[in-house]
Amino acid sequence: MSSHVFQQEKLMSVKLQVVIGMLLLLLVRPALALPLPGSQITNIASGDFTDLQGNLQVVNSNPVSLTIQKVYALDLIQNQQQIGVIGGQLNFPHVLTNIGNTTDSYTFSVSQPTTDDFDLSNAAVYVDRNQDGLPDDNVNLLAGGSIQLAAGKSVSLVVVGTIPLNVSVGQQALLNLKATSVQNTALSDTVNDTARVVDDAVIHVTKAQSSSQGLVGSEITYTLTYTNKGTAARRVLISDVLNSGLQYKSGSANWSNGSGSLTDAADGNETGSNSGVDYRVLTGGHVEFEVASVPPLSTGALSFKVQVLSSAPDTIPNTASYTQYDAANSPLQTGNSNTVIYTLIHNLGVVANVNSASASNSGNPASAPDNLSVISGASAGQEVLFDDYIWNTGEATDTYNLTYMASNLPACASVRLYAADGRTLLTDSNGDGLVDTGSVAKGAVSHIRVGVLFSPTCNTTAAIDIDLTARSVIDSTISDPVRNRVLPVSTTGQTDLYNSDNSGTGVGNVDNAGAAWISKPIVAGGTTVFPLVIHNTGTTANNYTLYASASSIDLNTLTTTAFPAGWQVSFYEGDATCSTLGLQITNSGNVPAASTKQYCAVVKAPANASGSGFPLWFAIESAVNHQGDVIKDAVVLGAVRNLVLAADQQGQIQPGGTMVYLHTLKNLGSVTEGDAVGEVQLAITAQNGSDGFVYTLYYDANNNGQLDATDVQASDLATMTANAGLAPNQTIQLLVKVQAPASAANGNTSQADLSVTPVGTVQGLSLAPLKNTDLTTVNPSQLRLVKSQVKDDTCSMSAFSTLTYSVSPVQVKPDQCVVYRLAVKNEGVSAVNSVVIQDVVPAFTTLRTPPGAVASQGTASVTGDQISGAIGTLTPQQEEYLYFSIRVNP
Repeated sequence: MSSHVFQQEKLMSVKLQVVIGMLLLLLVRPALALPLPGSQITNIASGDFTDLQGNLQVVNSNPVSLTIQKVYALDLIQNQQQIGVIGGQLNFPHVLTNIGNTTDSYTFSVSQPTTDDFDLSNAAVYVDRNQDGLPDDNVNLLAGGSIQLAAGKSVSLVVVGTIPLNVSVGQQALLNLKATSVQNTALSDTVNDTARVVDDAVIHVTKAQSSSQGLVGSEITYTLTYTNKGTAARRVLISDVLNSGLQYKSGSANWSNGSGSLTDAADGNETGSNSGVDYRVLTGGHVEFEVASVPPLSTGALSFKVQVLSSAPDTIPNTASYTQYDAANSPLQTGNSNTVIYTLIHNLGVVANVNSASASNSGNPASAPDNLSVISGASAGQEVLFDDYIWNTGEATDTYNLTYMASNLPACASVRLYAADGRTLLTDSNGDGLVDTGSVAKGAVSHIRVGVLFSPTCNTTAAIDIDLTARSVIDSTISDPVRNRVLPVSTTGQTDLYNSDNSGTGVGNVDNAGAAWISKPIVAGGTTVFPLVIHNTGTTANNYTLYASASSIDLNTLTTTAFPAGWQVSFYEGDATCSTLGLQITNSGNVPAASTKQYCAVVKAPANASGSGFPLWFAIESAVNHQGDVIKDAVVLGAVRNLVLAADQQGQIQPGGTMVYLHTLKNLGSVTEGDAVGEVQLAITAQNGSDGFVYTLYYDANNNGQLDATDVQASDLATMTANAGLAPNQTIQLLVKVQAPASAANGNTSQADLSVTPVGTVQGLSLAPLKNTDLTTVNPSQLRLVKSQVKDDTCSMSAFSTLTYSVSPVQVKPDQCVVYRLAVKNEGVSAVNSVVIQDVVPAFTTLRTPPGAVASQGTASVTGDQISGAIGTLTPQQEEYLYFSIRVNP
């Protein structure tokens, strides 16, 4: 074999990698973060390999995208079958549950098919909030009403209908109840009810409980009421299997039509006034009650008691079942009662004390040793911190609201409640408007700190008492107090912060009648400087921590450092002009008594800053005695123009072949671009117009990353977008199509420039043209990488090679899946080897394992979020695949 032939058959080494593009997801989040509804994730694969001539070649895949949706879902149960007499009214109980992940409202409708014998008259739907199987009011939900349910919540409903007078025994009526989502009217669920006409007994059973909530050890009286609305006396058997968290109370059963207690043993019929019924309690808390004959148009009830055990769940459902018999003593109707739910309330308790070791409460409510803490020697400008402990002495997890009463607290002092670190302010964790401990498990303790902050000029000769009370959120009658006492406070000095032009002088002189002392202009991506002065008027040296915030701060909240996204404030050494900046600082350093310190605050705006600006509060706080001061300045933002064009592309092409490059144009400025014809021009220009390559520029109108019939040629941004232009933070996609001449030789290259040219000015601002350059190389040894996807609603697909894939975007809900296929094809005339495909699990998603990653040839491996497929050798025109499935985080 000649060396020339050998060179033609030499195998190439190929490695493909994946670049993840995140469109619309502007914040960096951990892999297991929850995706926001409406978020779009776009993936583009790219790779490189070395061709026969030793040149590095690059291939790009098409983009695929998925969009996260809100979940609206409902569940309506259950189909009902009932019997009734001519002219009788029937109640069909149902339960509607919001099984979505967001609040929704529901409307209702009924339909009666024509395939039955008759229609029920006066059909209506009512709410049954107490779950007794009967309507709560006369508000018919079919008359235009709706019910709102939070995610995971349920409501009981009753469908009411009347059997008309012109029907015959044995005929049936069908009625369908439909619940429809208000947020998504295409979303609904339906149950089917059946009514059968009889000339017999019509017995129904409902269940009630004496209370719907209580403590461990509480007694519940269950009442099972049976009613015969029919025409004959018949036997009924009622069965009730108790929850394992309940214990039947012996001898507690009574029959409403008899007297005295029923016997619990399974010994046959009762005697005396209770004759005609049979009652028994079987193993496992199984109660059975049988009435030998229930007369027409009569009612009766069985009641018995149970006790709630400590092992009971927090909610205890209970449903009875019953069987009605006919004249031949054969079952005529079997059904269930409505469901009652008992909510367990645990014994609650709380102790607030100053003892970190135990929940001892000696000296309650406000004395030593457990309920009084004293700090003496407090100074003006200082914050003193007390250590208090909130103990959960109850039987269930609880949250405790924290309130305080202050005695002798001067106006120059304030109280703050902190977490154990003494810095993090406690908040309202349950939305009731009161600061609280957050959730505290039974037997656990929450360490909190009570801070009393004194202004720099504050002093008082009276002892200050802060009486803190911890109160259960579950039961507001459960509470306990603890006292924190500060002995007299003395003044030790004061500190003033102001601008170098002397605006804002005077301790506590924060703003200029509500306005900023100084407002400075700034542009997006630019900086501005505020010269500041610290004046220590005290008799001892001091040093100060430096603060800045876009939210209002005062002497009691000097740790606040909130800014709009991307904005930064830094402090530097400097003089009164800040024309030259020294070292960056966070602390003033030593400031002698009766002297001043000058420093500089540098404000930097992000490149995509928008809006009109905002106020800035600068503050200092003494590290020695917590004295401090605050002043208010502001920055005013001017308009900014900033377009970004991404990115240069390169690829290979066969003689006479075509390929498409994807580019993105994004507006990171604060004004809309190209909303009038002629403002923003677009063009694709070959660098060598005589090389025979043909270039065409398109607007990706449907944003799917591929050239199709909906895409129009692009030359003017306003024309492309129907004069909408490109709003701030908006992105569009541009497609460059290149076609090589059939006569192109192997190794020939062609370059073209994609240009975006803003014309004129917007709000007086001009913008320089932007350019991307695409490089195309003719190479018969061409690999093509295509990424496609298919939605998997149930996350059950595993036979990946049999699925139908598409590059079109998919709409995906949380907890649904997408299967990816990464196809690599050797479209050249020579074999390649060591082909490796690499991908990565997108943000906000999790790889399904099993099945993990699967390669059609070679082996697939997973390392963390990295997916790799070692495909091996690809002969000319051979195509192989790497598959994997991801689940959108729920």
